[in-house]
Amino acid sequence: ASYFITYSEICDELKPKKIINLTYFPEENKESISGNQEEKKEYIREFILEGQEISSYFGNLDIFAKDLEKWQKEKQHIIILVRNEGRAQRLGEILEERGVKRFTTGRMGEYAHLKSTIFISYGYLNYGFRLPNLKIVFITDQEIFGKERNKRYKLTRRKSGPFSTIMDISSGDYVVHIDHGIGIYRGILNLTVKVVKQDYLLIEYAQGDKLYVPVDQFN
Repeated sequence: ASYFITYSEICDELKPKKIINLTYFPEENKESISGNQEEKKEYIREFILEGQEISSYFGNLDIFAKDLEKWQKEKQHIIILVRNEGRAQRLGEILEERGVKRFTTGRMGEYAHLKSTIFISYGYLNYGFRLPNLKIVFITDQEIFGKERNKRYKLTRRKSGPFSTIMDISSGDYVVHIDHGIGIYRGILNLTVKVVKQDYLLIEYAQGDKLYVPVDQFN
């Protein structure tokens, strides 16, 4: 028995069905999948998806929160994807601390039933992007916190392996600084140093000593 099927047979099978043609660039002279010029009328409408990149915030959560509020006012649907459920919950807490409202966390399958303009979920996406004409924004933790890379500062959670974003830890967790040793993570503070406003991780040590680590130097 032969499993070979010809192109004509494929076209015949598809004729009764609705067909979506996807292409990188619009074609001036569209033809139906069968090549019949008379069937051009089968194309009911054409969508052009204009994609835009999302710039990295490099851990500047205040600017990120302001952009979220701006997109909310523009009636954009914002989907934020992080690596796991724990990080999604932690990011929700971070946004609440910065006054961002009307967001929901959950599984991607729940998104279609929600009315909130910001949806935080967990999954994998290489990069974030915007579709302006559809009013959709996809953001990953890579745009929020920057690419994971080896830096001078390295923190690890006690009784677990290394972690790479602040969504893996909560206030009160023990952390290990490569130069200063074991301390207690106390959260994120927004400080102005030499006229530059930036977020810092606060690590507390014995006798009340404190260490401030810039978020963009965290790994």
